[in-house]
Amino acid sequence: MNRTGFKLKNIGKTAKEAIMQGWAQKKRIPEHENPTDSLVENPITVFTSIVGDKDVLLDDQITEGANFIAFANQKSDTWKTIMPYGKFKENRINSRIYKIMPHMFFDSEYSIWMDGNVKLKVPAKEVIDKFLKDKDIALWKHKNRDCIYAEAQACYAQNKDTSEALGEQVKAYKKLGIPAHSGLYAATVIIRRHTRRINELNEKWWAHYTRYSKRDQISFPVVFPKEEINCIEDGEMWKNKYFERINHTTEE
Repeated sequence: MNRTGFKLKNIGKTAKEAIMQGWAQKKRIPEHENPTDSLVENPITVFTSIVGDKDVLLDDQITEGANFIAFANQKSDTWKTIMPYGKFKENRINSRIYKIMPHMFFDSEYSIWMDGNVKLKVPAKEVIDKFLKDKDIALWKHKNRDCIYAEAQACYAQNKDTSEALGEQVKAYKKLGIPAHSGLYAATVIIRRHTRRINELNEKWWAHYTRYSKRDQISFPVVFPKEEINCIEDGEMWKNKYFERINHTTEE
């Protein structure tokens, strides 16, 4: 290698290191004091995030054996509330950063994400024991569809994102060879064991979410391998003894 080539290689290496340091995942997310520091020591955290006025925190929860954290600008007798991130232009994105990457915001062996309009009707440990089993993540099977492409079409028909964003995502996933009818999940409730593997997949999901449409159920099956998910088929997401879903305060 001549002197010019060596110089360019070093410049490129230095530039890459600077970019990686400046744009590391942890430097691009909101910083909070560890919310578990002031909570009772439990291995399970139930959490949610409400940004805007779509939902009101539901205090009628079964809290036995778990910490309850809400990233929301609301008062609660049940949840430890923390002011949510607000620097993205859309409330949905400010909310979803917690849903998708919980390991960045609290330390917990297990977690249960619930959308803001969901109630937990049993002790959290019962949910963990029932649904995780030999997997590290569990979600209910989607009630109406089994295909990310059908989900994208439904989102467009319901005006939940633009044709440009959804179309670009569909095109990219077809190019990756993602088959139709390969599974779809209801991401209203997500049960996780916080392993290094799950944390890495969480971050990959966030990368897809911020790159493509803001409908997280489309990118989830592309990121999380089907064989690593416990797909729950124990009744419907809205009709079971574990959770109760109520109507949103306002629709998006």
